[in-house]
Parts: sequence; structure tokens; C-alpha cells
Amino acid sequence: MAIFYKNLDTITRCYMRSELIMDIESDNVYYSEFLKYGYEDAWEKTLFCAIKNHDDIWLENHIISQKFLLEKYHKLKKNGGFIKTKTPQEKALQLAEAEFNRFYCRAICSRAIKEDKKVKIYRGKKILETSIKSKNMIGHVLSAQEILNELREEVSVNTVLGLPNETNTGLTICLI
Repeated sequence: MAIFYKNLDTITRCYMRSELIMDIESDNVYYSEFLKYGYEDAWEKTLFCAIKNHDDIWLENHIISQKFLLEKYHKLKKNGGFIKTKTPQEKALQLAEAEFNRFYCRAICSRAIKEDKKVKIYRGKKILETSIKSKNMIGHVLSAQEILNELREEVSVNTVLGLPNETNTGLTICLI
């Protein structure tokens, strides 16, 4: 199920595109450790396409159908050394959701600054098991400039929102 992005419209998509261009020009695009070598250009083009016309679920499906991710990766063993193991299927969802949401949040912050608005955290996706900390974040109003600055440096929306060890929270932001 895709995250529901309350303010995902043509204006927000333009801001998302500008943020991605900024990352490309500054060599700051995030390439997952699970992305196959040589797929960097394809990843950037796919992000552009998702930002222009689609959502995180389309991005996930494209990652899977185009086989962007490694089939196997080296995982650290408990007693040291590495073992080659299959890349979990959910890595495509995690990557798609995290990156689309990050560019969406950056765009919302840029838009809020331009339109003299604030941003608020909400849960855009139903999550079966959520932490108390992530529940407590819902409804918080944030400084768009501070969040934008952090999101341009940090890969994880959850880390910026104060949830560094959590994935799949469904949290995002909207204009208020």
C-alpha cells in the first residue's frame, strides 16, 4: 500500500524534481548498498519518472521488474566474517518508500517556505505495529527550513523526525 501524500500535486512534484536535480548536480544522490553496480543512471532516471508521474508503489514495482537490486549480498556473521545471502524482497519497498517520501518531504518544506506555511507530521500509511515514539510524533508542527536542511544531508526521513532506528513508520508531512 502506498503512502498517502496529502499535498502530492503538480506544484509539489516540481519541487521534488528540483530537489532531485540539486542532488544530481552535487553528486549527492543516494544509491542503496543493494543497488546493482552500474545502475546509477537508471536509478536517477527512474526517480525522475516516479516523481513526475507516479508514487512509491510504482517505484517499488519498477525496482523489482527491472531487477535493480542485487540478488545476493554479503551479510556480516555474528562470529565475524561474511556470508552471501539473498536480498530480502522488502528492500525494494523500503528503498522506494524511503526515497520517494524523502523527496516529497523536501518538496513540501521548500513549498512551505515559499508559501509562508508550516509543516505537520501525519501517518500516511496504515501500519500494524507502531512504536509509541512514532505515534507521539503525529500532529507535531515543524520548522520547514530546519527539516529541509536536515533532509538534504540525511538519507532517512525517520532519522530527521527523531526516529533513527525505525523503518516503515508511514510518517510523512503536509502543509498547514
